[in-house]
Amino acid sequence: MTKLLLIALLITNATAAGPRQASAVPAVGPPIDTPQERQALRQLTQCVAKLRPEWARSMLSYPYLSDRQAGAAAELVSGRDKCLSAPEVAVAFRTSGVVGSAAEYFLASGLPRIDSQRLANALSTVAPMNVSEDLALCLAARNPAAAQELVASNPGSTGELSAVGEVARGLPSCTEPGEKLGVDQQALRALVSIALYRGISAIADLRNNRTTH
Repeated sequence: MTKLLLIALLITNATAAGPRQASAVPAVGPPIDTPQERQALRQLTQCVAKLRPEWARSMLSYPYLSDRQAGAAAELVSGRDKCLSAPEVAVAFRTSGVVGSAAEYFLASGLPRIDSQRLANALSTVAPMNVSEDLALCLAARNPAAAQELVASNPGSTGELSAVGEVARGLPSCTEPGEKLGVDQQALRALVSIALYRGISAIADLRNNRTTH
């Protein structure tokens, strides 16, 4: 029988905290989970998103790492989706990882058709649902090309590391002077993923409105 090991229950990252604290902006920390654990969660989430797109879009509609989104993310393993093919799979289950991977599933088809300038304009006009999304949208809007490279990269790859560094250059501009923000590579990737999902959703909504009027 397939064994699913859920490591680190639905935990939130420091980027989901409330009011930001003042101090120096630190460098982006290393990933918390191994590349294998991250890839396993990504594959599991995207398999379920393909089979249950309504669930995935509903989860993504809630504010990033809110209680409602965490509750929806927990439904990842509630069905009989048969998305685990290996005899034994270890999955580091994090709400941010589930949300980011689900967003990347939809981005895979929608993002390549949108040029960076149009995407940056959309990201600059999307209303953030909380402070985490405010930061995410700012970072993605400042360097949409690097943001797109980040979500297209494989977890733990050199491409991911390079894209993280480029996106992180925007941290001083997207935070208050002296502000301290604890964020690791996994959290930054999830933030960028949800921001890009909000951006392409806004573009799609605008396109649909023009079509129906």
